[in-house]
Amino acid sequence: MTVLRFNILGSPNIGVFSLATDKFAIFPVGLTQRKIERIKNVLKVEVVCLDLAESKLIGVLAEANSNGIILPFYVSDEEVDFLKKNLGINVERIESKKTAFGNLVLANDQGALVSPILSKKEVKKIEDVLGVEVFQG
Repeated sequence: MTVLRFNILGSPNIGVFSLATDKFAIFPVGLTQRKIERIKNVLKVEVVCLDLAESKLIGVLAEANSNGIILPFYVSDEEVDFLKKNLGINVERIESKKTAFGNLVLANDQGALVSPILSKKEVKKIEDVLGVEVFQG
């Protein structure tokens, strides 16, 4: 197993600024091409770079699995289109006062666990977008 030590924006807390699945990883704009290539080589996934709603906090705002990604309602149409075009997955914004989906949802390709503060409507949308059974607790 290869281990890659690096930081994003000077922080070792890379999960705050990035999101990775078995098929793709999303990192903020501004990474060097060398760093992107190193990430691709270690994770063996497609890597895309963008900011979400002018924020680099991708790991806080979004949650994903290989089937889809959920985003806060204020992410722009251009950002949604970019993700759909470059990743070929379900991309949906969720209309909610709660927007830190990286903190509220834990997901993989087998299922998802979501916070009890999310509504039944929000949970259903997450289930539809990610294509997995969702448990609330």
